[in-house]
Amino acid sequence: MRGIKKYVIPVVIIIALSTLWGCGMVVVKESEEEKSIVARVDGEAITKEEFDIIFNVFKIQEEMKQGSDIWDKTYMGKKYIDLAKEQVLQQMIEDKLQLKKAAELNISIPQEEIDEEFDKFKKLFNSEEKFVEYLSNLEMEQDYFKESIKKSLILNNLKENLTKETEITKEEVEAYY
Repeated sequence: MRGIKKYVIPVVIIIALSTLWGCGMVVVKESEEEKSIVARVDGEAITKEEFDIIFNVFKIQEEMKQGSDIWDKTYMGKKYIDLAKEQVLQQMIEDKLQLKKAAELNISIPQEEIDEEFDKFKKLFNSEEKFVEYLSNLEMEQDYFKESIKKSLILNNLKENLTKETEITKEEVEAYY
């Protein structure tokens, strides 16, 4: 039954985003006057600078996995880089909405837990130098990396909080499939 939660959460998020988009709570930039703002989520701006930082990390990771020529490819008539930018912006919008909900539910993460996860990740590299090199290759500062860990932990806690009492019966699964 736990595996079903993996499918229910994305569906709920998509429905919520569609509803919010329709209500005007999520607004993608339409005015040229706001060149530094790429989107607004419930009145909160996503700036071009914020987007560029996150997209750059995504871009470097994709190039590590698929090579730098990935950006020359097309998919369904669109350049891969354009699709990637849309995907990153969509994820940023979803994250802002979810982080807002987490704040409303008073979900927070103690600094000790963030530091513990940070240290676990660092140990994967067997040396401080290799870890620093990894972050350098991603053009990422350690503070930004810790902030990413914090965001991830908050979002995981939110999902657990929202689904802790969700039970799906075998009959519901069979009816769905």
